[in-house]
Amino acid sequence: MNGISETYGAPRADGCKGGRGKRETDGVPDNKVSEWMDIIAERKEEILEKVRRGETEPSIPLGAASFTYKQWNKLMKNVDRAIDDMQERIREEEEKAEDAAEKAKENSVTAEMLEKLLRAE
Repeated sequence: MNGISETYGAPRADGCKGGRGKRETDGVPDNKVSEWMDIIAERKEEILEKVRRGETEPSIPLGAASFTYKQWNKLMKNVDRAIDDMQERIREEEEKAEDAAEKAKENSVTAEMLEKLLRAE
């Protein structure tokens, strides 16, 4: 044999290729397979109905998630808003730190002040 027949089994008599000999559903009760087929048929019908109504959008897979353009834009707006909020908080904290540093500098004793105090005696 040529290796292919050993792997996939002999060709079928009706001219179709394939036929591994053992079905993937062997060992699974027929009622379970029937239930799965019903679920798949329902899902196919839902998708078909969405396509007929024009409610489908292209979806972009990213890692384990997938986003439509509308979902992606919404996500990016939320991310941008969060970044802007964080930058604003950082600016406010920097301003507070600068104000605190100026106050501390005004209230601190400098070397010149010490010299004046020491000469006063």
